[in-house]
Amino acid sequence: MSVFDRIGGFFWKLLVAIDAFVFGILGLLWRPLGRVWDIVRPSRFSAFTLLAGGILLVFTPQGRELALRFRDEDVSTFWMMVKFLVAVGWFAFQAWYWARIAFYLEDGLGHRKSSPARKWAPRLYAAAAFLFAALSLWLAEMGDLAAITLVAGLAFVTVLVIRIPLAERLGMTGRANPKGGAERPLVFADLAPISKWTLFASLLLSLAMLLAIIFWPVGIGQWFGAAAIAFLAFGQIVPVGSALVFRSRETGIPIISCLIVYAALISPLADNHRVPVVDPDTGFSDPRPDVDQAVAAWLDANGGDAPTRAPGGGDTARPVIFISTAGGGLRAAYWTAVVLGTLQQECPGVERHVFSVSGVSGGSVGAAVYATALNADLAAKAGELCQSLGGGTIRKQMLDTLSAEFLGPTVAAMLYPDLVQRFIPVAFLPDRGAALTDAWNAAWLKACEAAKGCDPERGSLDSAFLQIAGAPATGSPWRPILLLNGTHQETGKRLIASNVKVEADVFLDAFDLHDVVANDVPMGVAALNSARFTYVSPAGRLVRASDRAEMGHVLDGGYFENYGAVTSAEIARAAVKAFERRGVAVRPILIQISSDPTLSQRDLPVQAEGFLPLRPEGAGRWPEFLDRIRCKFAGKDAEGCTADRPDQLANEALGPLFGLLNTRTARGVLANKTIADAVDSLKAEGHRFPAAIEPVFAHFSMCAADDGRDPPLGWAMSFRTREDLQNLIDGRCPSHDNAAAMQTVLDALKTPLPVGCRSDTLSRALHCMRQ
Repeated sequence: MSVFDRIGGFFWKLLVAIDAFVFGILGLLWRPLGRVWDIVRPSRFSAFTLLAGGILLVFTPQGRELALRFRDEDVSTFWMMVKFLVAVGWFAFQAWYWARIAFYLEDGLGHRKSSPARKWAPRLYAAAAFLFAALSLWLAEMGDLAAITLVAGLAFVTVLVIRIPLAERLGMTGRANPKGGAERPLVFADLAPISKWTLFASLLLSLAMLLAIIFWPVGIGQWFGAAAIAFLAFGQIVPVGSALVFRSRETGIPIISCLIVYAALISPLADNHRVPVVDPDTGFSDPRPDVDQAVAAWLDANGGDAPTRAPGGGDTARPVIFISTAGGGLRAAYWTAVVLGTLQQECPGVERHVFSVSGVSGGSVGAAVYATALNADLAAKAGELCQSLGGGTIRKQMLDTLSAEFLGPTVAAMLYPDLVQRFIPVAFLPDRGAALTDAWNAAWLKACEAAKGCDPERGSLDSAFLQIAGAPATGSPWRPILLLNGTHQETGKRLIASNVKVEADVFLDAFDLHDVVANDVPMGVAALNSARFTYVSPAGRLVRASDRAEMGHVLDGGYFENYGAVTSAEIARAAVKAFERRGVAVRPILIQISSDPTLSQRDLPVQAEGFLPLRPEGAGRWPEFLDRIRCKFAGKDAEGCTADRPDQLANEALGPLFGLLNTRTARGVLANKTIADAVDSLKAEGHRFPAAIEPVFAHFSMCAADDGRDPPLGWAMSFRTREDLQNLIDGRCPSHDNAAAMQTVLDALKTPLPVGCRSDTLSRALHCMRQ
């Protein structure tokens, strides 16, 4: 034998050994999984739906936050628990019952004797439903309610275990069994009448829930709550999906897969997410001014072009405020209301000096509620800025409005009319976006009815955007300019709803929502277009009212930039130039409200030591994906969880996705830092914007609670989380002081800033320097 034959034989034996080793290991791993799958396969629809419900409730911060609402001051814990346990019990029953039917169709009655695992699997499904519910309550630190849920689950499963012996003792056996005894039923028709009546009753209840949610999405969704609605819906999906799986087994046709393909093919016809306009049957006469005309209206409401005087002194620079508020679901809306409401409370009359509010996503919802409260005349009257006592009822109205549970109506609409609409090629059912805006408006009206001096007839979130925000005009009371930023899906550009014209010389590379739809939209819809939180609220279909032309879709404004800072910087730059042309000295106050509690020190707009470099990954004791799970539950301050951790798991596939998702936040952080840098530049280089005297930048940052809890990203918050956010305005985060930021703004508003002015013959600009 030659040396080459020996080498070849060696490598061949090596390959055979490696093959045997690899497939031996795979066999050890796969065979148990295969046995589990063999048990689960007939009842897979029950198993998968149960898993989805558990992940929603236990493994997401939004799901855990829903459990916290069980102890809110505005709900009855007893009745909320009763509704929740009924919903969980309904889901557990359906998961158990249809898993049991699946095994009947697979093995007949003999499966209970031939396979103990299949006998117990349906009971374990029922137990898992209660276990997931109890775990969510335990994670929310409600051990007593978790124990009640476990006891209810134990009682439920006990009934399932003893039902047959009990029925035999009562002489009731055989009534629920399939026809054919122990022989395997071949078709669904072989099942006992009670199984068919159970399916019929489930479908009838689903139809009743569908009709109720179509007409009363807010009432039904908030009465049950999001968690209960989800379990009810899953419990009604299980029998329908299971029946389709049974039919697929009989016919050999993958019915569910075919339905998914069908839904995809008819999706253009079934798209019920059209952005509603105020009056599609009338022409739109645009009353909005441009930014330069808005500056004239602001001056008219704040003393005109004549110089302002400090008591006993010379001219003073007028404070003018530009606000940008970031996205982040309900937590961003509530935090925006806390900041703006506190500012109104500490300095009555400040709304006359707020030139603009640029919002994204949840920040836009907070801005919309602020504008609606100003329109309702809830701000305290102040002859002189910051001189009257109290801030009126505006802060309470805003916080009461945003204290409602908005996820329940949204989930109800998503899992009932929106889900059914996906399979009907004619769009006519209301969508979950409408349910969300209806919930916002219902919360506004409820808070308004309970508030002192609030008149619902003055308008609500269901009123026209331009009626609530107002079109700035000389001779009219000033109301701040709203800039609610969405993202145009087909181009990736900003789509801005505003009460000034979105023109290219001010807002670079952005679309004007009112121009795109050629009409006005309700205030709540304008906020929704900016807050189309991924999958929770759908992409809105834009249709031009004048000729019904399709204009694309609108997504959450955070897809472009999650801070609203780019738009705020653009309008601030244009407004300061307009003040200069009129020879008016102003003191720009730029405010950023951020709503990401996970922001690192590197992301803050002011860095004393400069931009912080990347830190190397610490030596992990766990595999990467397990270490990330550990840090998720242990908190970012746990050992080994604070270092910059590179993504490694399946990075070739997931890296581009994570990169795009992180870019949206990084772009907002960059815009925020750009505003802070622009303020510093204005201070150092007064010749660039001569009218801008001693500009001020203030950043209000959200951070985790003292116990490490991050406010959840969603449309429901507990009383505990809301209280944390209210306390945050008077305190500080580990790397940021919100109380100091508020004091900076108040000092800039309350202290007259005297200036002297002279004309520059070269640039013909007005230079205003501090005396």
